[in-house]
Amino acid sequence: MVAIFVVLTIIVFLTIDAILQKREAKRLALAGVPQGAAPRLPKVRVVKGLFYAPNHLWMKVLANGQAKLGVDDFAVKLLGRIDAIETVEPGTYVKKGQPIAWLKQGKRRLALRAPVSGRVTQVNRSLLENPEQIKENPYTRGWLVSIEPEDLGETAPKLLIAERAVRWLRREGQRLREFLGETLAARPDVGLTMADGGVPAEGVLSYLDDQAWRECEARFFSMYETE
Repeated sequence: MVAIFVVLTIIVFLTIDAILQKREAKRLALAGVPQGAAPRLPKVRVVKGLFYAPNHLWMKVLANGQAKLGVDDFAVKLLGRIDAIETVEPGTYVKKGQPIAWLKQGKRRLALRAPVSGRVTQVNRSLLENPEQIKENPYTRGWLVSIEPEDLGETAPKLLIAERAVRWLRREGQRLREFLGETLAARPDVGLTMADGGVPAEGVLSYLDDQAWRECEARFFSMYETE
């Protein structure tokens, strides 16, 4: 079991199958979205040995039975600029699906929900003082909170690890392309900004309006069961 939690960082690409790319490009063209309007997906870091929740939080089980929680690289790159980070206070009991932290960008906040129930034992004060650390490496200095999980045996098997996590992130990349295509088709003004401005792969969420932000939060950061 110990070997499962050995952290070996690997770089994976959120690449889209050629057939899916052609199909998506055709769909966007029919919707009137200019070619190249949707940004290419960035490289995303995945760490083997971590459990990944479907709302883009990771969990690392420690030898003392506690668990560290953080947000994955997909979410960090999707958000881009992070102005501030807030967390619940130590001693707070949270149920699975309740917010444990918030990433702030201007006046907007992205809620991060606990993948497991338990009592928060520690928060990363260094990260709260220097939010940019989460972009440097969300899996080390960018951890959010430590928690004493109470339903780990039930929750862990439902999370993703190793190759399952990699396959899931590839699917998330396709879902993101589809979401952006829908958004650009429904909001021509946003589409023009993206096409003309050459939006970088990272931080695409910062270019969308408040409605699209809420839709993205609902689609990619809510808790749901994995297969």
